[in-house]
Amino acid sequence: MKCELCHQDTASIVLAGKVVALDVGHGWNTSPKWDAGAEGNGLTEYELNRAVAYRVKQLLESVGARVAVFDYHDPAVRLTLRQKGARAGDVKADVFVSIHHNAFNGHAQGTEVLLETAATAEDVKLATKIHTRLIEHVGMRDRGIKRQELSVLRGCPTSIPAVLTEGYFIDHVSFGGSIPPEYSERYAVGLSLGIRDYLTK
Repeated sequence: MKCELCHQDTASIVLAGKVVALDVGHGWNTSPKWDAGAEGNGLTEYELNRAVAYRVKQLLESVGARVAVFDYHDPAVRLTLRQKGARAGDVKADVFVSIHHNAFNGHAQGTEVLLETAATAEDVKLATKIHTRLIEHVGMRDRGIKRQELSVLRGCPTSIPAVLTEGYFIDHVSFGGSIPPEYSERYAVGLSLGIRDYLTK
């Protein structure tokens, strides 16, 4: 799979001055228990979210962006979902993306991008750019762009375009008990390109 970001001339710093905030879905929050998220085929959602987030950081920084990853692996950091989203304002982000994976019954599969119910026009534009690239690169069934009440997005300042991505279902039987690392790479590349497309519109 060719990565349009991976093979650019390093002099092409197309996102210089842009700030991207990435939320690693799940991890420690105000609950006393660790939140690993969904589980499937020997991996947890948190593990996969984290792998994707740090790969996106690497890819976007290679084209000049500054990337803040909000990763809740430290039990000393206990924030509500709204507080996690609000951190995008603290770093003066140009976009905020909360990274997730799904699980259901071992047979459902697909990629979707979620918006807050009161999404702005810019939220919708960001979702559309990211969704297009995720469908292209992850290669899973298109589950569309949907609106839900999502506290992590509601906490993000309305001036910052914000979306939540669900890359694919990690419990699908087709993985045969082990998810190849290439799926994290596909997700990361698609997400990076979608963010780049939006920021260079």
